[in-house]
Amino acid sequence: MNKNKLQIIKDDEIDVKALFLVLWNAKQTLIIFALSMTILGVIYSLTKIPLYMSTISIYPSESNDINKMTELRKMAHAFSIDTGNSEMSLDIGDIISSRNFQKKLIYNKWQSKKWDEPVDLIKFWKLNDYEESNDRNTNIENEWNAIEILENRIEFVKTKTGLFKISVWMEEKTLASDLA
Repeated sequence: MNKNKLQIIKDDEIDVKALFLVLWNAKQTLIIFALSMTILGVIYSLTKIPLYMSTISIYPSESNDINKMTELRKMAHAFSIDTGNSEMSLDIGDIISSRNFQKKLIYNKWQSKKWDEPVDLIKFWKLNDYEESNDRNTNIENEWNAIEILENRIEFVKTKTGLFKISVWMEEKTLASDLA
């Protein structure tokens, strides 16, 4: 190493005085970095929409006999044996991610503090600019935009014990709770 450079680490020990001198020499860069991060943080916090989370936990109750019959049917089906009943148990995750269910959530009339009367989520998120449109393409586009927002705001987790946890994030506490 050059003799002009400070050695921060000598004999596997940190020289605190040398480290302080390095930081002191770079104080202008550190101050500019800290200020820029602070400004970015303030801008983000002022422009970010606050969301409230509501979580619901569901533990499906299945009788032991039904569960054993389902397993027996699955084994028989694996060996191409027709049991006469192809009914499969429903998965809550599939229901939540289904377009049909999401459309029902979107078009349901929800109570909101922002509106005097109950509104659907398309109107709540102002995707239709307050006007009901007769244009089919506009309605489909609004529906898809609402579904995309809703998919990003619903989280579904199945734990090892079989407990289902559904979390919903919305702009209003009561709306998040109602949706969950």
